[in-house]
Amino acid sequence: MQALGREHVSDETLMLLWVRLLPSELAVLLNKSVIKVNAPQVVAKADRLHERLKSSKSYSQIFSLDSAQDSESDVTVKITNAVLAAISAQTKSDQRPSHPKTKERYNKSKSSNRCRLLLHPTLCMGGQICTPRQRPGKLEYPDVCEASAPGSLISDSKRLFIKDLCSGSVYLIDTGVEISVCPRGDADDSALTCMILHAANGTAIKTYGSCNINLNFGLRRKMNWSFIRADVPYSIFGADALVHFDLVPHLKCNRLIDNLTGLFAQGHLAPVTVHGISLVDPSHPLAHILRKHSQIFNSQATPSARATKMLHYLPTTDDPIAQRARRLTPEKLKAVRQQFAKWREEGICRPSDSPWSSPIHIVPKKTPGDFRICGDYRKLNAVTKPNRYPVPNLHDFTSILDGSKIFSTLDLYQAFHQIPMAPEDVPKTALITPIGLFEFLFMPFGLRNASQTFQQYVNKALWDLPFRF
Repeated sequence: MQALGREHVSDETLMLLWVRLLPSELAVLLNKSVIKVNAPQVVAKADRLHERLKSSKSYSQIFSLDSAQDSESDVTVKITNAVLAAISAQTKSDQRPSHPKTKERYNKSKSSNRCRLLLHPTLCMGGQICTPRQRPGKLEYPDVCEASAPGSLISDSKRLFIKDLCSGSVYLIDTGVEISVCPRGDADDSALTCMILHAANGTAIKTYGSCNINLNFGLRRKMNWSFIRADVPYSIFGADALVHFDLVPHLKCNRLIDNLTGLFAQGHLAPVTVHGISLVDPSHPLAHILRKHSQIFNSQATPSARATKMLHYLPTTDDPIAQRARRLTPEKLKAVRQQFAKWREEGICRPSDSPWSSPIHIVPKKTPGDFRICGDYRKLNAVTKPNRYPVPNLHDFTSILDGSKIFSTLDLYQAFHQIPMAPEDVPKTALITPIGLFEFLFMPFGLRNASQTFQQYVNKALWDLPFRF
C-alpha cells in the first residue's frame, strides 16, 4: 500500500486502511494509537498483540476471524483500485497547465484533498461519525470509496437468527453451512470423533458426536434433527436441515418461510463472522466430485438415498409373540421419546396396532447422556426361519488384498435403516415402549437374517466391480 500510495496518499490514510484489514480484536486495540505513531511501530505492536491473542487458544481460532479478513483478497482489490484511481486522478490534475495566480490556491486544495481521499464520507479521523458540510461553488467529485463501493470497508455481514420456542435458544440460519452443528456443550475430549469439518478459511473443526434436538420455530410443526457437536460458538441450522424441512430464509423480511405450510417464523438479523462449514476440504482435488454426489454423503437418512428393490423378510413358524414394556429411568425415557420422534420424522417407524410386540434394549454410548436404542428380538428370532445367504469370512481378506495398492472403506449412515421391510412383515417388527407401540418400515437392529440381507444388498450394489471384497 505504501508503494502504491507513495507521495500521493498520506500515511494516516494508509494506516486507517491497513487497520481495517486486521482482525477485529487487533483493530480495537490499535485504533487509539494508530495515528500517534509511525507505521513500523504500529506493525511491530500488532505482531506482538497477535502472538499474545494466538497463545490463548479457544474456539476463536475458528470463528473469531473478522469477516474483513476472510474476504481479505476482495477488500485488498477494492483498496488497490481505490488507491490507483486516486493516483490516476491526481496525476491527471498535475498534468493540467497551471497559472501563477491560481497555483497557490490549487496547491492548497490538493493538499487538503490528499488527506481525505480514501475516507468514507461519513467517517472522520478516529472513527467518529460526522456529516460532511456542503460548500458553495462547483460540485466536487465524490470520494473513491463512496463512488465504487459504499460502506464495503466497514459493513458487517449479517445473517438471520431464529429463536427456538422449546428451549429459548437462538439458531443461526445459514445456507452456506452444509451440515447443521451445535456447540460441544458438556462433551469432553473423550467424545472426540474422527469426523473433521472444514471452515471456509480452511480451518479444521473438531467434532464430538451428534445429538438429536427437537425444534419449534412457531411453524405449527416440531422438527427433530441431528446436530453435529463441534467447536462452534453457536448452533447453526444448515442447508441439510433447510432442504429436508423445505424452509427458505428471507433476509429482506427477516423471516424463515415454510414452503410446506405457508407459515413463517420472524427472526432478526445480526452481524456474524461468516464461515461456510463443509464436510469436505475445499482445497481437496476431489472436492468437486464429492459435492456432485453430496446427497449420498449426507449425515441424515433421506428416502432418495435408500434401497428400493431390496426387501427384508421375516418368515416365522409360530403365532404372534407379545411381550410387556420395560420400565425406564427418566433419563432413558427422555432418550426414547427423542429417538422415536426422530424415527417417525424420518419415516423409519410409525405407530402400530400389531399383535406382535418386543421390548426395547438401551445401551449407553461413549458420550454422557446418549443411548443406542434397539429392539430385543430374541423371542421373535427364535421363531424366524434362517436365511442361508453366505457372509464373507474376515480371514479370507488377506488373499483378496494381495498385490493391492489402493484401499478404501465404506461407512454407511444407519446402514440397516436403508433397507425397507417387506410390507407383510412390518407388524412383526413392533416394539413396545412406555410411550406406545411402534413398527418399522425399514430394517431395524437386532433382527435375525439382517446380516444376510445386508450382505446380499452390498453384493448386488457392487457386483460389477472387479475390486469388491
